[in-house]
Amino acid sequence: MDASLAPRVLHQVEFYFSDSNLPRDKFLLQKIQEDEDGMVNLDIICTFTRMRSLLGIQAPDIKFVTPEVTQSVVKALEPSNLLKVSDDGRKVGRKQKLDLEAAAAKVDARSLLVRPFPWRTTMEDIERTFKDIGTLLSIRLRRHPATKDFKGSAFLEFETEEEADRVRKLDVMHKGAKLVMEKKTEAMERENDEEKEAAARAAAAPVSESPAPATEEKTPEYTPGVIVQVKIQGEIPETFQREDLKEFLGGDEAGVKFIEYIKGQDGGYVRFDSPEHAKTVLEKTGDGIDHDGKSIQVSLLEGEEEIQYWRKVEELKRAKRDRSSSSRHKAFGGSRGRGGRMFRGSGGRGRRDHAKRPRESGEEQPGTAAKKQAVQEAA
Repeated sequence: MDASLAPRVLHQVEFYFSDSNLPRDKFLLQKIQEDEDGMVNLDIICTFTRMRSLLGIQAPDIKFVTPEVTQSVVKALEPSNLLKVSDDGRKVGRKQKLDLEAAAAKVDARSLLVRPFPWRTTMEDIERTFKDIGTLLSIRLRRHPATKDFKGSAFLEFETEEEADRVRKLDVMHKGAKLVMEKKTEAMERENDEEKEAAARAAAAPVSESPAPATEEKTPEYTPGVIVQVKIQGEIPETFQREDLKEFLGGDEAGVKFIEYIKGQDGGYVRFDSPEHAKTVLEKTGDGIDHDGKSIQVSLLEGEEEIQYWRKVEELKRAKRDRSSSSRHKAFGGSRGRGGRMFRGSGGRGRRDHAKRPRESGEEQPGTAAKKQAVQEAA
């Protein structure tokens, strides 16, 4: 490992296990709980998005993590005061056990809710704005639960509660707009109160005495948890196509069954052959995949969005059955047929007039290291 790379690897792994990240990292906490020594396999750590980018690992699969790469990471972690490596050099964990509840409370106390930011704001943009204002330990972009679209606000964690309070009182501009900054604890309390008030108003609203009869839409039969949304941020080259997505997500071995992506578009859907395969890929990719300056972000399609997706599939199937029996319309995205107007199978060429999907956004990629802790998100 290059001498200049080792400190970046150290900062990244320390961030994963830091007070800022670990209390909210469900995947890492699960792995820690599963291990009798409270440690995590280093090969798994190396498959996280930022680590793959640093180490040049091509896909989120431990089979791409060579023993030489693992040992170079072990050497990079030697100076750490936070982390320890197992005697066999295969696992990493904290030297001191963390009180998760107390740590989370301290992080909240030194964090601010900051807004408004433009829709395409990145962590690096925010870092540049606050570079000379305070020491940022982490940045968490807020997203809508259903669509994953950026809300225009972010939680910024500073080095101390006193520093956060000092920054909150400053007039800070970001791309021409004055930022509004609130203590995170107070902001969350305010938002909870607003939600309760909105719910109370909705409950008190008069109901029509003779509402129009609703037409019940039949829910199709489907396997839940197998559809993953894909969102690509950054310039998309003409050479990028669905075969690239298939490779990055693990291909046939990872259970990729069907890819709906049109060349040049910034999003699509991937269908896996089982919920277990989808879950495994989501855990490995974490907050997304870095590739040639692009952020390929993934999230599981759930709830009403998942139902609507499968309803659209059924609609397209019915439309195909109702159209001409011409051979070019035999299959719905099958391995020998052509894709529908919206969906493409893994084998067919598909039509050029595919309907566009709404833009979706997954977890934002983390930023660069701050003075004491990396300003990054866990993968």
